Amino acid sequence: MVPHDYSSRRCVVAHDGKTLTAAAKLSELPALTGIRGFAALWVLLFHAWGLAGAPHLLADFGVFSFGVSYFFTMGWAGVDIFFTLSAFLLVLPFAAWQLGARTKPLLREYFWRRVLRIFPAYYAQLFVLIALAFFFQIGAMPQLGQFFAHLVLWLNMDWYWVPPMNGVWWTLPIECAFYLGLPLLVYALRPYRWPWLLCAALICAISYRAIAFQLVSMDARALVLEHLAARIDQFVIGMLAGYAFVAARLRGKISSASVLNALFLLALAGIVALRLWLRVGLSAYWNGEPIFWLWHSFASVFIAMGLYAAAHAATVSSALFANRLLRFLGEISFGVYLWHFLILSWLAPWFGIIESPDLRLLALLASAIPLTVVAAWLSYMLIERPFLRIARKQTRHPAQATGVPSA
Repeated sequence: MVPHDYSSRRCVVAHDGKTLTAAAKLSELPALTGIRGFAALWVLLFHAWGLAGAPHLLADFGVFSFGVSYFFTMGWAGVDIFFTLSAFLLVLPFAAWQLGARTKPLLREYFWRRVLRIFPAYYAQLFVLIALAFFFQIGAMPQLGQFFAHLVLWLNMDWYWVPPMNGVWWTLPIECAFYLGLPLLVYALRPYRWPWLLCAALICAISYRAIAFQLVSMDARALVLEHLAARIDQFVIGMLAGYAFVAARLRGKISSASVLNALFLLALAGIVALRLWLRVGLSAYWNGEPIFWLWHSFASVFIAMGLYAAAHAATVSSALFANRLLRFLGEISFGVYLWHFLILSWLAPWFGIIESPDLRLLALLASAIPLTVVAAWLSYMLIERPFLRIARKQTRHPAQATGVPSA
């Protein structure tokens, strides 16, 4: 999951105390907020589809019919969007520093903001779940070791899996591990260094996947592969797209609207093509089909292309993702991600009496989406936003006055 408190709203870079020209500004990025909201919703749809019994969702128009389940079954790719988008946004102030447009972000502020962004909402949910298990026997109480593993997010940091009380928490350790590594990776954001960074990330990710594939059984393979080492290529690709975005803005070398739209459409076409490829090899995916090694890398390339175009306000991306609904979902997306699976799991048994899986899914979504939005909004208003304000007040870096976001 990609929780953020900046960058998708506004980030104006200044140089030598003067605001850059309009062509060089890092202006508002509303489409990225909408894309984050879409990714959270997509993951929700995927989990709802699975809990409803994996319906085929055939749309019959008499002369022809087509299935729309492919859109639902691919919802797990929302995590690929989260990881790539996370790197894209977090790297922006570091890229501006490497390009000479601001002073270096203070690392203590960077890490403090990350802590305040992730842990308050996570801890609130953790203790709600513990209270429900202890007082109402809803869910299982963690053992002492598991409790401390949850406190420090040591859930899947090694090859021994600590079952999370909320299944979606597995992404949080990966995010936090990337947060720790980002300040070192940014030193490779130079014209002659970044190709080496990309190659190193690809080699690391594919090598780790190969080692895990050989050493781990089929049953545990999915768990072991969800570590930063197997996903580092996605983060680095996102970083490079963010760096390219900052460089283009600072140098005033922004592509035309037609080129940006074409780039965004190409990104969408690439994701669709990957889905078709995955459909062909899905049955043998975990047995080592080529897409097993390449999916995350290829997906992130297309996602990064789309993020780059969307950040430049490509017309197509703005029309699809910069609308008020998706931007609202983007604002509360961390809460949507945290709460949706629990709410779906609690509601799903109530709809088991509905025989049709299609109707079961519709009923589940009609109930779960409003409840998830309410829970996410409460999380944002009561927990996330107050801590975001604390983080902003405690940020005293001089570059903040220019509008450059502290990471």
